[in-house]
Amino acid sequence: GLPLAVLGFKREFDAWSPGNHAGTFRGNQMAMATGLATLEVLQRQNLAGQAAKRGDWLKEQLGLLQQRYPAIGNVRGRGLMLGIEIVDERKPADR
Repeated sequence: GLPLAVLGFKREFDAWSPGNHAGTFRGNQMAMATGLATLEVLQRQNLAGQAAKRGDWLKEQLGLLQQRYPAIGNVRGRGLMLGIEIVDERKPADR
């Protein structure tokens, strides 16, 4: 892996003088180029949009399973970061 850290904020919050905010993971040109290339791929291939679309479909499918199987409690998440709660089907589910 390559060491890389990024901090994003509004310009008006940039109150540090040069050299006041240092860190271990800054200044590595190869890491910066790799990070930029990664951001370009994310944008060019619309990976966030694809994850949202596929996540909506998957969440819908998990919801159908939830209706069918009482051991599935809550289905939640965003994009492809989804989770299902496995519950004791002998007790009422908190859905």
